[in-house]
Amino acid sequence: MVFLAIELMGARPPPYGSPRPACNPAGAARTAAGRDVSSSGRKGAPLDPIDTLDTLRAEARNELDAEIERRCRDGEDPWQFIHELPSVDERVVRILRFDAIETQGLHQERAQAYHPTARPGQAERFEFGLLRTIALEHPELTRTVWSMLGRLGPSFA
Repeated sequence: MVFLAIELMGARPPPYGSPRPACNPAGAARTAAGRDVSSSGRKGAPLDPIDTLDTLRAEARNELDAEIERRCRDGEDPWQFIHELPSVDERVVRILRFDAIETQGLHQERAQAYHPTARPGQAERFEFGLLRTIALEHPELTRTVWSMLGRLGPSFA
């Protein structure tokens, strides 16, 4: 059950046809998803969290629209699946979670937390720490982060 809830919060690759950067300029820090995390488009300017959040929300909205369109074209009734889809802010939290794992090099910690021999609750503690950091860095996403943590288990809600 925990694995299902955690994996539902995992980041998904961008939809087919999403533009990918052709190259990584020298010194530019990029996440695995290809976003430039060193500046907000202005030379030498620090990354503005508000601009970042707006950009991520726009990306998430485009992903959601593409998924809705794909499922409708496959013949599914929107009334049947729309409530199952994550919200735009949940998608943003997933993107930030994936980027945090990539940029902070948390692959080893994640693997240890999800290993079958890990202590009970270790995966939940890993996710709690990671999502809590996202909530502290982006206060606008706090409500979404806590609702996602509430799905992990009652001890974190």
